[in-house]
Amino acid sequence: MIDSLTQEKFEKLASLLNQGKAKEALSYLLEHREELFYAKPVATMKANLELRFILSQFDEAYEDLSYYSNTSYISQEVEEYLQKIPSLIRSAERAELNRRGYDEEELGSLLDSEDDLSCFGAIAYLKEKDITPYLSQLKSLISSSRHHDIRLYALLTLVSHKTPGLVHFESHGVNYDLDPSQIKPPFSSSFYRKVKEVLQKEKDSSLSKVSLSLLDQYELSSYPRQRKEKEAEAYAKAFLLLGKRYLCYEEKEEQSVSILAESIEKELQEYPPLAI
Repeated sequence: MIDSLTQEKFEKLASLLNQGKAKEALSYLLEHREELFYAKPVATMKANLELRFILSQFDEAYEDLSYYSNTSYISQEVEEYLQKIPSLIRSAERAELNRRGYDEEELGSLLDSEDDLSCFGAIAYLKEKDITPYLSQLKSLISSSRHHDIRLYALLTLVSHKTPGLVHFESHGVNYDLDPSQIKPPFSSSFYRKVKEVLQKEKDSSLSKVSLSLLDQYELSSYPRQRKEKEAEAYAKAFLLLGKRYLCYEEKEEQSVSILAESIEKELQEYPPLAI
């Protein structure tokens, strides 16, 4: 039960927010943060972060996280929200940078960042930009030991820009020396189009959707390896089988299809997507 004085503070904070007075609201929240936090911990943290984001105070948001992390245990709900805060800050920071645009120094710094999500965000931003100033960094990322998604999307950036010259890329234990100007992008092969066509014809819409999602994941995970169009029928059956497993459908499985499905699943599990 919140006492009346604390409730009044929440109401004043809400009033400042409704008036669009972000600086005043943040100042008031910080002044009474301990009291507000122990009365309504998650609501206080959410308001605190939202105000930091509105004011583009991302370094200070990390300081707030440190403050809340060092408080005594309150509940599992609070602990779970604390675990979400770093990704919330990174997402807000990337959104702000995308809104106002990066300068060359910022982009270069982010491409060198050890934080996977920051680095990935910088690569994504370059998709429609001039990549000339960042070629050496992108090539270094492609041949590095970073997360697969970072290496892959750095490669795809060079592919989309048809950048000439050899780059080294490793995927699933196979080493490739590639010229990005000469290789096709993912989702363009006759194999992929044929499998997609079969999966789209599946009458069970839920099964079709799940199987198509797995196909797209596999297409990226296995890039730049190419499959032959004559393999499409077998792979389509395997993706449908995986979809049925994910949906917990019970059905008799052909051994050859089951073996291929397990091979696909193992490959997908080798490179889990970046946690956002």
